[in-house]
Amino acid sequence: MSRDRFIRNAAALWCAVATGTLMFSAVVAPMLFDALPDRQTAGRIAARGFEAAYIVALAAALVVCIASVLAAPRRAPNFALGAVMLVGAAVQLFWIAPSISRHGAGWPGSFVSLHATGGGLHVVLAVLALVLAWRLLAESDQRA
Repeated sequence: MSRDRFIRNAAALWCAVATGTLMFSAVVAPMLFDALPDRQTAGRIAARGFEAAYIVALAAALVVCIASVLAAPRRAPNFALGAVMLVGAAVQLFWIAPSISRHGAGWPGSFVSLHATGGGLHVVLAVLALVLAWRLLAESDQRA
């Protein structure tokens, strides 16, 4: 296996892991609120799950950006998608998720708008990770 193919496959794997982690956290959070009688405890556990998912998404985005430079310097779309994913994961990790944990403190709008923005961005991150995994694997197969 060539170095470039290995790098693209590694980036695709990171993106697949990010997709799974993001989807898992989105499924588990409502289950926690249903299963646990204490909503604060459920919220704290869900928040930790989401933070872990955003760390994985951030790492995947970094790997994609690095792979785009090292393995395919002419693949600007992958770099751009990776950069968007990187910014989105950072916004989630460092602004939205902490604001949700603080019940809206630090957010300019209502808690409902904060939760909706976080949920929407969460879906965007999962879709970006899936698209990037797909693209990187397709490129890897084409250049085999």
